[in-house]
Amino acid sequence: MKKKHYYCRAKFNYLQTFLQIFFMKKTNLLLIFLFVASTVFAQVEVVENGNVGIGTTDPQYQLDVDGDTRVSGDVYVESGVIGTTAITVPLTFKANDMTVGFTGSSTRNNVSFGYRALNNSLAGTWNTAMGREALWFNTTGSFNTAFGSGAMMYNRLGNNNTAFGWHALDFNEEGHNNTAIGYYAGVNTETLSNTTAIGHNARVNSSNHVRIGNSSVTSIGGQVAWSNLSDGRAKTNIRTNVPGLDFINRLQPVTYNMNLDVLDELMKIDRTEQNDKMSPEMLEIERAAREFKQSIVQTGFIAQDVEKTAKVLGYDFSGVDVDGMGIYGLRYAEFVVPFVKAVQELSEQNERLLEQLNELHTEMQMLRENENAATRNNAVEQPTFNDFATTGKPAELHQNVPNPFSQATQINYYLPENVTTAYLCFYDLQGKQLRQITLMQRGAGSEIISGSQFAPGIYLYALIADGQEVDVKRMILTE
Repeated sequence: MKKKHYYCRAKFNYLQTFLQIFFMKKTNLLLIFLFVASTVFAQVEVVENGNVGIGTTDPQYQLDVDGDTRVSGDVYVESGVIGTTAITVPLTFKANDMTVGFTGSSTRNNVSFGYRALNNSLAGTWNTAMGREALWFNTTGSFNTAFGSGAMMYNRLGNNNTAFGWHALDFNEEGHNNTAIGYYAGVNTETLSNTTAIGHNARVNSSNHVRIGNSSVTSIGGQVAWSNLSDGRAKTNIRTNVPGLDFINRLQPVTYNMNLDVLDELMKIDRTEQNDKMSPEMLEIERAAREFKQSIVQTGFIAQDVEKTAKVLGYDFSGVDVDGMGIYGLRYAEFVVPFVKAVQELSEQNERLLEQLNELHTEMQMLRENENAATRNNAVEQPTFNDFATTGKPAELHQNVPNPFSQATQINYYLPENVTTAYLCFYDLQGKQLRQITLMQRGAGSEIISGSQFAPGIYLYALIADGQEVDVKRMILTE
């Protein structure tokens, strides 16, 4: 490239002419001195293509400056540093008249890096946006932090939000104090506050809710169990009105499979945009994970059924969770309380039954003693139970089989040949006789008892031979 060199020393004749002109016009001598000094020590190159070089003889651009340069005003470039001289003036970087970077100032203190990041912020302060279109539409929202392409993209008025990940918290517009970490993690509506979403596609439907993981997750755990704050000093209106057996007996345990497509519809999750941005490999991983989750047979309750049961009993059960979009969930840990109550009620019932059994046993002992006394006073001597023992094998009563039972059970017994009268008597736990069977067979015998003859419960049966109680057994009939 052919160059035209203009060196100040070589062109001193031009300087003389220039000075003569200024002297004729009575130009200030100080201006002349400054001009002379600058032309003596400065080097300017102009090449044929129009490039101008300052401090270089080979300009590569229309204006090619080699060395430190200070721009008149607030902005300067010096030793590789671009800065401002005024604390209230930020640095703004644009491409095609669109903001791609923005540094803080004392009046806004916003910082952004990325195409359209914080592009529309008008009055918001102390915001940080890193990533393409992060906090793009923010106007007055303040104290927000967004990292990732599209992070908090549509936030306009929300404050104190934090988003990390591609399009994290992008739906939020006016909500405050939200946190989202992960690809597309965030909220499903525009005005939620105090939410936390952690994990790929973790979505929250209501304020003050926390979600960890998405619908494909099959296990969440750690080295210790989850702890709930339960300090009695912070509890009021404490009452012992938790239903036990009545609530538990009405529950309907079931097994089921989840339909994740229906769950997405309920949560208003549209995966179209996400899937368009995924590679075929990632789409296959996502598909396989969802299919595996749907194939798992799970055990639990139906939340709507549990809610209905609690309402029938007038029980305000905290184990049923319904979010702002009407989606039901269950807190299974809450079931521990009514289960404990049910066990306590069963324990109380068992203690009462034991007391009744003891009372019944005492009454039967007294009855036997009275019968023995009456026999001794009778003029006609009757054989006694001990007499049976002396004449051969004594009378015996065996435990019914099976026990407990629901359809039928068999009671085996043995009666010596010299027994005159024998009965198989059945009693409830209060000692009331319900049925009596006359036993005609001597020696080894048996009776079949049908479950339809009694209501489900606990019963006593006794073998009476010639007015004597041989033995008493307990029989349990189930539904």
